[in-house]
Amino acid sequence: MAIVALRKRWWRRHAFELRLASMFLTVTLSIVCVGKFDRTSSGENIIWLANGLILAFLLLVPRWRWPVYVVVAFSALFVGSTLIRESVAMSLLFNILNTVELLIGAVLLKRKSTELPTFTDARYLMRFVGYACVLAPAVSGTIFAITMQELHHSDFVSTLVGWAVGDGLGIAVVTPTICAILQSRMRNSHLLRRRWFVLVLVLAVTLLVFGQTRVPLMFLVYPFLILVLTEIDLGWAALSTLMVALIAGWYTVHNRGPLSFSQNVSTEWRAAVLQ
Repeated sequence: MAIVALRKRWWRRHAFELRLASMFLTVTLSIVCVGKFDRTSSGENIIWLANGLILAFLLLVPRWRWPVYVVVAFSALFVGSTLIRESVAMSLLFNILNTVELLIGAVLLKRKSTELPTFTDARYLMRFVGYACVLAPAVSGTIFAITMQELHHSDFVSTLVGWAVGDGLGIAVVTPTICAILQSRMRNSHLLRRRWFVLVLVLAVTLLVFGQTRVPLMFLVYPFLILVLTEIDLGWAALSTLMVALIAGWYTVHNRGPLSFSQNVSTEWRAAVLQ
C-alpha cells in the first residue's frame, strides 16, 4: 500500500511534465510512422495523425495551459518533420499552418477553460466535425494551396483537397480515440489479464480482412470492436479502433485489401472512403 501511495504522489507531482513528454513523443512518432508507411508515391500524406493527437491534449487541459502545450506541440511537429527529411522552410510552413488549424478547432470547441469533450453528445459531435474536421483544415489548406500555387504553380484545388482530407481524417479518427483513452484512463485494465484474447481476435480479423483482395469483408471488424467494448471498456475499444484504422490504412495505401477493387479511384480517395 505504501508503494502504491508513493506512486500516486509521484504521478500527481509530475503529471504536467509527463503529459507534455507523452504528447511530444506520440506526435513525433506519429509523424515518423506517416512518413514511413502512409504516404503515396508522390509524397502526399493519406491521413495526418499528429494534429488529431495534439487537439485531443488541448481539449483535455485548461485553456490557460495552452501556451505551453502549443510550444511543445510545435517543437514535436518540427522534430518529426525533420526526421522524415522535410526541408526547414517547408517544415516551418507546414507546422505554422498546422498550429493555426489546431487553434481554430480548439478555440471553437473549448468555449470554457475547463470544458471537457463529450463525443457522446450529438451537438458536440456535430460541432467537432464542422469546426475541427472541416472548417479548420479548410482554412489552413486554403492558405497552403495559395502559397504552393504562387511558389510552385501547383493546382489549387488538388492541393487544398489533399491537405483538408488528410488533416480532417486524422482529426476525425484520432482525436475522439485519444480523448476516450485518456478520459477512461484504462480503468478496467485488470480485465485485460483475463480477456486479452479479445484484442488478439481484433488484430487477427483485421489482418484477415485487409490482407486479402478476393472478398469485401470489412463488416466483420465491427462485431469484434463491439466485443472489446463490452468485455473490457471504451478506452480499449477506442485503442482497438485506432489499430484497425492504421492497419487498414497501410494496406489501402499499398493498393491491397478490399478497396483495391476500386481501380478507377485514386489512392487518396480510397483511403478517405476507408476512414
